Amino acid sequence: KVISVGVGLDIAKFQNAETGSIIAKKMPDDKCNLVYVGKLEERRNIGFLLELFVKISEKKKNVHFTIVGNGDKKYEAGIMGTIISLEQSGILEYYPHATQSELAEVYKKADIMVFPSLYEIYGMVLMEAMYFGTAVVSSANGGATALIDHGQDGIIVNDFQKEHWLAAVLQLIDDPKFLLKLKRNAEVKIKKKFTWDMVAKKFIKIYQEMI
Repeated sequence: KVISVGVGLDIAKFQNAETGSIIAKKMPDDKCNLVYVGKLEERRNIGFLLELFVKISEKKKNVHFTIVGNGDKKYEAGIMGTIISLEQSGILEYYPHATQSELAEVYKKADIMVFPSLYEIYGMVLMEAMYFGTAVVSSANGGATALIDHGQDGIIVNDFQKEHWLAAVLQLIDDPKFLLKLKRNAEVKIKKKFTWDMVAKKFIKIYQEMI
């Protein structure tokens, strides 16, 4: 008999975090902040992500994009031209590295995490983002389907048609009440169910039931 109990988030790495992150400071207070955190690699669908950012920026002027992560140099070379172009336009900031303290501040400042990954085993960055109250718009991958109740604490897009992703993100930008609902519900869910303390209690409960 096999029972899936899930994976927990180690919140200790975010505790006692230093404040004053340069990355977070460059995320404007008067715009909707969209972020991507993770590897720059083919399975993360970064080319699609950048094309989506361009489409969003054409529709909305009150947005700002932040990307944190790096990857294979050959892959990076193929997308860096678009990243530089978006940086020069003033709507994107790119950072190859960030400490856990800096990431905590980035998540707190962010409004929406966009995550069009082609596949994931779990996707810890989704859990991190939700823990800090960032609304997640994600592909239907291993982490997203385990963590997100669509329309309640995040959005899952079941294909890679740009118009569907664009519609999902624009809905959140245009409806602050809905965005706030997702942000609050995401934070509550992770803190109540997905920290290691909460998952450990689930381990113990299931073990006691089995014996």
